[in-house]
This record gives sequence, C-alpha cells and structure tokens, in this order.
Amino acid sequence: MKLKLQIFSVIVLIINFKLIAQQTYLQDSVYYNQLNEYQKKYLKIAKLGGFPFIKIPKKQYLINDSSKNIPALKKYLMLTDDLLMNDSSIYCSQTLINAIIHYQQRFGLKTNGKIDAATQREMNTSIAVRLTQIEINLQRISVFNIVREEKFIIINIPEYKLYIIENKIPIYAANVVVGKALTQTLVFKDSISSIILNPYWNIPLSIINKDILPKIQHNKNYLAENNMEMLSTDPPVIRQKPGNTNALGKMKFIFPNSHNIYLHDTPIKYLFNNYKRTLSHGCIRLENPKVLAVYLLKNSTEWNITKIDTVLNTDIETPIEVVPKVPICIVYFTAWVSFNGLLNFRKDVYKKDKIFVK
Repeated sequence: MKLKLQIFSVIVLIINFKLIAQQTYLQDSVYYNQLNEYQKKYLKIAKLGGFPFIKIPKKQYLINDSSKNIPALKKYLMLTDDLLMNDSSIYCSQTLINAIIHYQQRFGLKTNGKIDAATQREMNTSIAVRLTQIEINLQRISVFNIVREEKFIIINIPEYKLYIIENKIPIYAANVVVGKALTQTLVFKDSISSIILNPYWNIPLSIINKDILPKIQHNKNYLAENNMEMLSTDPPVIRQKPGNTNALGKMKFIFPNSHNIYLHDTPIKYLFNNYKRTLSHGCIRLENPKVLAVYLLKNSTEWNITKIDTVLNTDIETPIEVVPKVPICIVYFTAWVSFNGLLNFRKDVYKKDKIFVK
C-alpha cells in the first residue's frame, strides 16, 4: 500500500510538471527526450512492483561464489539494463561483477565491483524516489533550455564534470571542483571571452576578513610567505601574485557575470581524485586547464601550445581574447542521460531537489 501511495504521488507530480514544461520547453531537445524515454521505462517498472530489495551481507562476491541473495541482485541489474543477460542463478560470475561496475559508473560511485554500503544504499532507493528525480530534472531541462550552438562547454555540478561539446558529441571531459554547500556554484549560461595566463588572485573581502587578516595578526610575514601583497588597508585590498602557488594556478577563464564565477587552474591537484568535490568558494577549479586553453584558441593565428607554455614558464600576467566566444552552460542535473545513452543519477549535493517537492 505504501509503494502504491508513493507511485500515485509521483504521477501527480509528473502531471503538474508536464503542465509547466509545456509552456517553457522547446520540443527538439535531445536532453529532454532521452530522459523522458527513461521516465516511461521506470513507470513500467513501478507498475510491476518496483525494484527488488537488495540485502548483501557480504560486500564482495568472487567468481563462482553462491548466495541466495544473488538472484535478487541480478534481477535488479537486469531491470536497470546493467546486466544484459537473463540470469537467475545463485552464482556470481565475471558478467555480474561487470554489471555492478557498470551500475557504479552510472551513479558516480567507486567502480570496485563490490556491493559496498554506498552501492547498496543507491540500489535500495525506491522507484518512486527515482521517478521524482527524473521528473525534477526534466523540469530543469525544460526551464534551462540548454544552448544549441555547434560547440559549447557544459559543466554539471553534481557530476563534477566539464564537457566540450561539438555537434552534440563530447570531444573532451575533465573533472572539476565546485562550490561548497555554503558557497554554491550557481547555475547560468554565458560565453567564455578571455583567458588569463599567470593570473593575479584578487582575494574576496569575505576571505580577507575571515581568513587572511587573522593570519597576518599572528604572523607579520604571512603576506610575503604566501606571495601576496596589500594594495589598500581601508578597506583591505589584498591580492596574490602570479606563480606556482597562486590559488588560481596558472590559468583563469573569464565569462563575465554578476556572480563573479570563473574557471581556473589550481596548485592542489589531488582534490580531483576525491569522489565528492564540493570544495571551493564558488568558482570552478579545472583539472587540465591547458587542454581547454588550447581548444579555445585553436582558431588563433597568434597562439599555440608552444607560445602558451612559453608564457606559463614566466610569472607575467597575460590576458588573451577568445575569438569567437564559446558558450558555457553551468547546470545542476541529478538525473540525466549521458552522451552514450545511459541513465545517470547523482547525489543532490546542494539539496536543490527538495524545492521542487512540496
């Protein structure tokens, strides 16, 4: 009875969202259409009783291990299209382990082939919750109206990923670090207009007051030790000079906006190995910024990778105009269909899904 009530609530939610989407959505969006097809599939699964409950006392099954819990796991993975062969046996196989890894990839989990706590938690999320996630993100797509230019850049905050898209195909992907829950990276569209090599970091006043000034009081050499300089005392204006320890790294990508959000390099490279990457003050740190710089300047007759490297080997701040400008979309999708046609889910890192469900 509880599951039926959940499914009924989801169907009501879907109907309400559809009425809104009809007013705002352009019907040629591949992003919308592909997710909508998965919605239909999940509604069918719901009508058949939803997903089986997964209870795996043993975190890792080895090939040829047997368990009475394995058939339910296989049924689940067949319903989600991660296990493509019809198999109801009690035995573990390499095919089953591969299916678990495939599932973990779609959820942004550690791809270890184990039914660890995080994987089991995702598997035991109800079909009603998944349907709600799908509908919330259909609504996001319909309202946001992703750009349709021949080439553009898209960053999905919950996925912690940047993609370069050309002719609807991703030609490059990179990990990113986004804002913390208290200093969230915002969702908006703009165009990258310039790159700055060896940038100064003009430190925000909030960071100066909360972090820098107390450290100066305890250490009079703090500014010099951190390659910083104070330009004014009232109000305090502090910047960090270009160099390998600069918080922005060696590159900054500008798309002028009122939120003062930009892409930049970072000297702290190990952060990109974290599975959760909500770690910044709101700007977006990029794992391999040189690749993006070369791409943005590929039409330039003046700039190439050799000249970029020459400048990066100095500490001279150097701005470069990007011609033509390249559109960039910063989105917040917790459910979407990837470019290889797979349904993905991610954690609602900023708790934004809740505002859709009253």
